[in-house]
Amino acid sequence: MPRQQGFSSIMLIALVVILASMMTFALRFVAHAQGTANLDIQSSRVRHAAEAAVEWQRYLLRKNGAGACALSSNLVIPLTSGNVTATIKCAPSLATEAGQPVHIYSFTATACWPAGPTGCSNNAPPSDYVEHQISTVAVCPNTVATDCSW
Repeated sequence: MPRQQGFSSIMLIALVVILASMMTFALRFVAHAQGTANLDIQSSRVRHAAEAAVEWQRYLLRKNGAGACALSSNLVIPLTSGNVTATIKCAPSLATEAGQPVHIYSFTATACWPAGPTGCSNNAPPSDYVEHQISTVAVCPNTVATDCSW
């Protein structure tokens, strides 16, 4: 009876191919999970930067009064992980309530990372682009911004 040789070599090659496929899948899965976690962290940082931009605009309004409402301005918010750009827009308006003038300031803060050349209006965002927008309103019964309700 003739001896059969070489079957174990085929099994060994098949086993190596299966293990390599499983390792490739595992590495891709881990890399995707890590990328998603980094994107979540960056999203949280950008959200906090947008909140900081709104608070900065509130501070300027309280400190300088109605003239502090710039129609649009860019802020660079320094973070330990890198700077985040925020664009804040202010839309002042005047209304009348019970015969008295009421000043209304609408704020929109848009923070993003990485920013485009003109701020947060990035026309060609990369795959890791993160943007967060917050809108708020201040209602002031007179030109003294310390009496505003937010």
